[in-house]
Amino acid sequence: MVKFNDLQSQWLAIKDNAMLEIEELMNNCQFILGPQVERFEKSFADYCGCRHAIGVSNGTDGIKIAAKAIDIHHSQLKVYMPANTFVATWLGIKDAYPHSDIELVDIKEDGTMDLDILRSKLETPQTYAAGVTHVNLVVAVHMFGNCDNLDEISQICEETRSFLMEDASQAHGATTKIGTVAGSKGVASVFSLYPGKNLGGGGDAG
Repeated sequence: MVKFNDLQSQWLAIKDNAMLEIEELMNNCQFILGPQVERFEKSFADYCGCRHAIGVSNGTDGIKIAAKAIDIHHSQLKVYMPANTFVATWLGIKDAYPHSDIELVDIKEDGTMDLDILRSKLETPQTYAAGVTHVNLVVAVHMFGNCDNLDEISQICEETRSFLMEDASQAHGATTKIGTVAGSKGVASVFSLYPGKNLGGGGDAG
């Protein structure tokens, strides 16, 4: 039998180095945050070509926090995300903004978001009579280690004055055809570090 995800073999490959870090952790007893998390945040930000990386409890919370960081004040939030995504993408947004309007965009045969459909759905933000504006948030989701059309999506967001967020929970280190790294284009990007991910931790993290 071939295991879908052989975590034990992955552990054995890094065990000697990992045990040194675990011993350091047990000696200093800084189980929350601490120097090891800080080192990882700095290293991962550099790897993705970003200024900052912030460790949180899990990827779903990361999506919620990233969405809340987009301060929409009293505006209406309209969210566009691919129909093919894990439920946590939708749940994180709804947890942050329960009254947000989420539009699911169909995907193409290669699993990437159909950008012609995205363009047809996106509206340029407007201010209504009551002074309420609507804010667009496009969530690019990179599935199974493959980047969505990140470079073109970023251009569309610039043209329509939309925010871009990336759900890169399954795409650590993935790049587009021209070398853009997953997680480097969004105003915020989210990674999951669940053990089964291609960069997994020793428990739920993001």
